Amino acid sequence: MAPSSPGDVRTFDLEPGQELYMQGGAFMACSPNVQYDTKFQGAKALFSREGAFFLRAYSEGGSGQVFYSSTEPSSRSK
Repeated sequence: MAPSSPGDVRTFDLEPGQELYMQGGAFMACSPNVQYDTKFQGAKALFSREGAFFLRAYSEGGSGQVFYSSTEPSSRSK
């Protein structure tokens, strides 16, 4: 598993009823009980560099994990 652009691969522990929003290109994988869909950001987003859609990951039946890529610096000490 590798991200489509440079950056860190991160995980997010998703609890039931919790949602995680991210740019569509950041999503990499998720555990089987996590669902996801896309949402339109609005007309202004069509002209931004971020894209017109974002992805929503959520879990209704137990906890799960989402794997995504991030270009933000890691908070881990080096």
